[in-house]
Amino acid sequence: CANAGWTMVRKKDLATEKKRSEVIEQLSGVYRLLADQMVTILIAVENEIDCLKNKLKEELMSESEEDVKILFSIPGVGPSTAAAYLGYVGRGDRFSSSSQIGHFAGLVPKIDFSGTIEHYGGITKQGSTVLRRALVQAAWTLIRVPEGGALRETYFRLKERIGASKAIVAV
Repeated sequence: CANAGWTMVRKKDLATEKKRSEVIEQLSGVYRLLADQMVTILIAVENEIDCLKNKLKEELMSESEEDVKILFSIPGVGPSTAAAYLGYVGRGDRFSSSSQIGHFAGLVPKIDFSGTIEHYGGITKQGSTVLRRALVQAAWTLIRVPEGGALRETYFRLKERIGASKAIVAV
């Protein structure tokens, strides 16, 4: 199949330069040429993204706000997450507790009361989708690094009981 240009290429097969080269070697003729051109474009786009992330981080750090330094000290939080958090939440002065920020972002469970029965459902999803997505992605990164600490341990403890996707939202 590789001779005809058909291969089973997954996203992880394109993660590194070495893996990309291995995929391209499986192809022949015009398919190899096209794949080579696409990899060149991909590398250029990745370099541009890295450049923009660095500029964003420099811009955020130049504000010399203590909040920015605290955000960047959290494992998993990069320039995109920090910018989303600061853009939607800001300094957080308007919130009296961290749980209010959770409510603002829509990361708290829906609660249904009926008499004496309480039922906790999925998250409310009120608030900014961008902020919620950025925080969840940061949490996924946090649990994959050894510096994740107590939050990482919390994820693995909850994962056994409620599943991975609910546990990551809880983190």
